[in-house]
Amino acid sequence: LFFLVGFIDDKYSIKPNFKLLIYILLIIILMFLDKDLTIRHVNFSFSNFIFKLNNFGVFFTILCFLLFINSFNMLDGINGQAATYSIYILILFIFYNINLSLSVSFILALLIFLYFNFKDKMFLGDSGTILLGFIISYFFVKSYNLGTKIFSDEIFLIMMIPGLELVRLAVQRLLLKKHPFSPDNKHIHHLIIDRTSFLNSYVLIQILLVFPFILYLLIDNSIISLIISFLIYSFLMNFLLKKIN
Repeated sequence: LFFLVGFIDDKYSIKPNFKLLIYILLIIILMFLDKDLTIRHVNFSFSNFIFKLNNFGVFFTILCFLLFINSFNMLDGINGQAATYSIYILILFIFYNINLSLSVSFILALLIFLYFNFKDKMFLGDSGTILLGFIISYFFVKSYNLGTKIFSDEIFLIMMIPGLELVRLAVQRLLLKKHPFSPDNKHIHHLIIDRTSFLNSYVLIQILLVFPFILYLLIDNSIISLIISFLIYSFLMNFLLKKIN
């Protein structure tokens, strides 16, 4: 169903508010069918305290799905970007022993896709990014709820850069009196390509995407990783926006 929403959006361009409503309805139906999908608590690697969400859990779960699906969809702007990021996350799934066989299958499929994508013969489109964004979100939420040893702050670091981009673009569009999810060419990959080449943009963004979690693995401190990654992202965006202006 998520794939079909993306497919119809590719063909006819669904209005953002209506698309958002469909996402919410599909996620609510899924949570009704799968009781293990609602996030009931939040725990962090740096604290033994568990934050219980109680009745707020349903809203929080819907929010998590919506944020990542939309941020992942925004990430897809140049060849290879979203697919390579997906492979990176799927490798982490293998590392955390999350759906091994399915993760390997997706990696193989995405590697084949990348070959044709870089040759401009195959593209994800909204149907591909929405589907992948939903599947990755589902894997994370489901495995987290079933007790996989992955903490909330680790998940946040893995998804940090697309999340920051979502917030930045949403605020920027609202200030310009546009819909926060309306398309434009102000994404970080557009800003980098305006100043350099496709290859430089692709490599730089992939480094930026993996940096927060790699840093966390190296120093074993999610708070410091978060602060350093945020500062690097902010510095890069400030530099790019000044250059464009």
